Parts: sequence; C-alpha cells; structure tokens
Amino acid sequence: MLTRLLGTFDNETSRPFTKQYIESLRVKVKLLESEIAQLQAGPSNFSTSVPPDTPSSSSLSQEPFDELQSPHFLPSSLLNPLPPFASATNSDFSTTPSLHASELNAFHSTPTFQYQYTFNVDLSIPFEHHTPEIQASLSCQWDRHLPDLGQVYLSRIEHDGILSRYFSNGASWLSGLVPSLFLRDMMRSLSPQSTTGHLNNYSPLLHCSLLTFASTFSDNPYIKANDVRAKFATQAKGWLFDQFGDFHPTLLPSLVLLAGYHNGIGERNTGYMYLGMGVRATKAAPISTNISTHTWYSWSVYAQGHAHNLIEAFSALESGRSNQMPLPRIPIDFPTEHLGDHSSLEAETFVRSCKLAVIATEVNRNTPGDSSSVAELQLQIDAWYNSLPHRLLISQRATFTHSHVFCLHIAYWWITLQLHLPLYRQGQTKDSSIGQDRSIKMCNRATENLVQLFTEFDKRYTLRYFPGNLLQAMALCGDALLLERVQTPGGAPKKRAKAQEGIDSCIRALQAAGETWSHARNLSEQLQARAAE
Repeated sequence: MLTRLLGTFDNETSRPFTKQYIESLRVKVKLLESEIAQLQAGPSNFSTSVPPDTPSSSSLSQEPFDELQSPHFLPSSLLNPLPPFASATNSDFSTTPSLHASELNAFHSTPTFQYQYTFNVDLSIPFEHHTPEIQASLSCQWDRHLPDLGQVYLSRIEHDGILSRYFSNGASWLSGLVPSLFLRDMMRSLSPQSTTGHLNNYSPLLHCSLLTFASTFSDNPYIKANDVRAKFATQAKGWLFDQFGDFHPTLLPSLVLLAGYHNGIGERNTGYMYLGMGVRATKAAPISTNISTHTWYSWSVYAQGHAHNLIEAFSALESGRSNQMPLPRIPIDFPTEHLGDHSSLEAETFVRSCKLAVIATEVNRNTPGDSSSVAELQLQIDAWYNSLPHRLLISQRATFTHSHVFCLHIAYWWITLQLHLPLYRQGQTKDSSIGQDRSIKMCNRATENLVQLFTEFDKRYTLRYFPGNLLQAMALCGDALLLERVQTPGGAPKKRAKAQEGIDSCIRALQAAGETWSHARNLSEQLQARAAE
C-alpha cells in the first residue's frame, strides 16, 4: 500500500529542500499517519462503493467529526485496492476520539480567528482541548453550500487540500483572492451561528466557483473528473442571477474562475462569455457597493489572463488584440484591511501584477517595429521593476520563493520579450539599427531568464500547477529561441545548441503543464512541429 508514496519520496530526493517542499512532505506524512492509525484500530468494513447513506456533502452538525480523518486527499493509488471515494461508516472509528454535533454547535466563531486547514490539525486531540482558533475552524460547516456529488465523496481533508493547492502553487496569482481573507470570511460565514452567507471575501458563489476551477488540482481522479467539476459549476451558476440583481463584489472573481474553468476544458467561447460578463459586472455595480472591495476585484477582472481571454491585458498579448476593458477608475492599491497585514505577500504581488498589466496593455497597442516607442515602453517596464520591494525579487540564495513571485517575474520577462520580438525579427541584418541590436540583446536575456524560471518553478512547485494564463509565455519563449537557432551562423555551434536546449525545455514544460491544461498540450505540439521544420 505504501509503494506509491515511498516511490514519490524517492523521486523527489533531487528537489531542493524549500519551505514549500518540506511543508508538502509534512502534509503527506500527517495524512499517511492518519490512515495507518485507522488501519491499526482493527479490521474495518470498507467497501468498494459509497454506503447508500453517505452524503457527498453534509455539515459537521450532522455527522461525527472523526470521519474527517479519512485521507481522501492522498493519491488514489495509496488506498488501493479501494477507490478514492470509499469512506468508512461511523463504527469503523469506534476506537478513536469522536466529536459530535452538540460539541461543534456550542462554539461561536470569533472574527479575528484564522481558518486552520484540517490537515494541519491533530485530530486525535479531543475538541475541547484544542485552542479556540482551532475549535472555530473545526466548527466551520465547510460544505453547507456545496452540491450533492452523487456517488463521489468529498472529504474535508480533500476540500482543504484543494484550497491549499490553489492558493499556494501559483494558479491564484491574478485572482485577487487573498488566502487569509477568503478563509477567514469562509469560517465566519459558515459558523453554526452565522446568519449571513456573504462577507466581503466570501460567498457561496465564490466558494463553488473556486472548487469548480481548482478541483483539477486534486489527486483524486473522481473529484477532478469533468462530471464532478460540472456539478460545482452548475451549483455556482445557480447564484449568478441573484448576485447580478443584488450585487456582491465576489461576483467578479467568481466569473473569472468560471471563465478559467471553461477555458481549461477547451470551451473557449464559453470562457470568453463569462469574462465578458465580468467586464459588464465591473461597470454595473450599484453606488451602494463596497467601493474598496469592488475596486480590488475589478482589477482582478482587468488583469486576469486565462488562455482564451481576449479582453484582459495579459491575454491580449497572447491574442495580439488590444485590451477592450478600460482601466478601473480607482488606482490599484492595498485595501484598508491589508494595511496591517504585511505577511500577505499574495496581496502585494497582485498589486504589482495589476500595475504590470497596465504596461502590458500599452505594449500590445504599440506599433511593431517602432524603435522609439519600444524604448519608451522599456523605460516604463524598468521603472516598474526597480520599484519592486526586496521580498518580490528572486535571489539564488533565497531558501524559499513564493509561487506568485515566480509568476510575477515570468510575466515581466514575457512582456519584455513581446515588446522587443518584432525588432528582433528585423534586426538580423548587416544594417540593423542600434535599437534593433538592443532588442536582440533584450530578447536573448528574456528567453534565458524565462527558461530558468520555468525550470525553477518545476523544481519547487511542479509545472502541473503552472498558471494557465502564463502558458503563452512558454510558447513565445520557444518561438524566440527558434528564431535565434535559425539566425545563428553555422560557425557558432555552441550558441545553436544552447538555443535548441531552450526550445526542448519549453516543449517539455508545456507537456508537463498539459497534465492540467489541455491547451498546453496543443501549444506543445505546435511548437514541436515548428521546431522540426
């Protein structure tokens, strides 16, 4: 039973011991210990199908908490020969401490508490012995608004694991969702005594939209299956009409997430439609709307760049069309509630990304081959980069670099490459101008840095979690390296070989990202075909 997990550890021995890597191992060990504890408790009555009375989503007030120990977040092969959605009846945990509805309902959530992921909690400790913060987290009725998944069982550990992966591994870098705020408001909204389902950073629509998009990161093939993701999407869309009528700021990131979901499964026209709805929603908000939160998420709609989006700034680079959405009226900055939260690196990265998106829009509007405007835009890009705080820079000596910081720098070099590539194409002649020579050097720097960033992201987070809205950075990098290979004279074999290595790296990176994004597989095949010409 342990072969797959031990094999996973063996395969990862070459990875650097980053904070993110060690944390992922710690979670795997905790989940494995939980499973071993269940097996040591005595013979169990697991079956290969879900018990008829096992709901796919039920609140903690209706079932003992010890069912949360079932580690459905683990890779499915770890539980072989059981299917990943197999669950135990209450009697299977008769020897372990249990937590019942009356104990959960007795606790009132305190707004200042932060939600604690279940896999970070020692579930063998009785409820009353936990800290008030952990008690508040355990009391959260996490699945109150989730859909019935039929024969597929979504455990709390699986649910929390999906949220953790979404927030930690890069996919959320342009969403505008700050993990601590979303989780805090989720816990408050879903506490047993809560009378409202909507807070500034949480709504049932946003919760289901997030799971629609992020369930693709699950290790459980049943949870990441298209039909299960479609159920999350259907549940989310059931709230759309109400939120357009009674506007709530979380409508904006929800529409972006639904657009990303449809784009990720190849329904590009539908994805475009939802992003268009997001643009309209930014303009249609009533005067009574919370301006700070609305502006924050309006920037999310502006900056978001999933593969099909022809409206947003970053994907306008991808499509070659201008950004059709006007800038939000209020400049992007930290909302008031972030001012004292200096640990919220995700929020700061989002602010810097939005400012970069404004420059990206201008780059896309630039007339190709205009060296003077290229120089002016490069000054803007340089000024943006020089304003970055130290913690948003990448250092080889750093023991940990957040995934969003990697994404920020990939976007920076992608925009630089996009700006200079037209002049690069013109510059490989004897009478090339100074501006063209500069663009050649900038493109070479950009491709070198992009290949290194893709490699480092893979080592630390794996390209399975690479953001879908940055896939075109890989493709454009490969195309620029193809141009370098073609135009390198025969007397420079080392330079040609280095360009070919970079091309191969881009192809492999797209193939790895294709595990999550079907569009990445298409881009990989197209780049491979161009490389073979």
